[in-house]
Amino acid sequence: MEQSPILNEHNKQEYPPMHTDRTDTSLKNIPMLLLLLMGFISYFAGCQSPQMSNNESVAENNNVTDSTYIQDTIDGWLTPYIAISQVIEHWGDPDSMSEATVWGGDGALHQSWYYLKKNVQVDVYGDSTEVAKSRLALSVEGIAITGPTECKMRHSIAIGDSREKVEQTYQGYINDEYSNKEQIAIGDQMPYWGLIYFFKDEKLKGMYNGSLAE
Repeated sequence: MEQSPILNEHNKQEYPPMHTDRTDTSLKNIPMLLLLLMGFISYFAGCQSPQMSNNESVAENNNVTDSTYIQDTIDGWLTPYIAISQVIEHWGDPDSMSEATVWGGDGALHQSWYYLKKNVQVDVYGDSTEVAKSRLALSVEGIAITGPTECKMRHSIAIGDSREKVEQTYQGYINDEYSNKEQIAIGDQMPYWGLIYFFKDEKLKGMYNGSLAE
């Protein structure tokens, strides 16, 4: 059954950790020398890990975690849940902003910042009391690309790309339950958070990365 997540609504559920370690291995009985040896092996293995080329898929990138969306930045730095001060540092003040509102469900202040020349919408949120003291108390809740943009999207994906390219890039990480003819959803945390690519006539027209709601 096709479903379309509703964007720009904050969900009260606690977000899962960015890196989930499901193993519970005790290290108490491992000799110190063995620990050091394991550390050196891990270090050198990490140093020699190949970098992902433009032709490699997300599935081939061994840095991908359950929090798939966090791997997909814009311009190499813009990603959900960073402080708004970083956005201001890189892009300055927005061209326009929506009205700031406090939602009854979570008690947080929510607002959208629009960078029109970049075709980027940055949704922000924060404790209303703290934001009243300084807008720097805001954090990024989600990022939307709404049209052609000069910003560089991760994995060499760009507005206008084919649906086939996106499917090939994210092979193994597509959430079929929340994908349909008009969108491809990425990540296993749907419908609460994730990455969604939107299409028209099989061509990429926009994306949303961050907090979602049913």
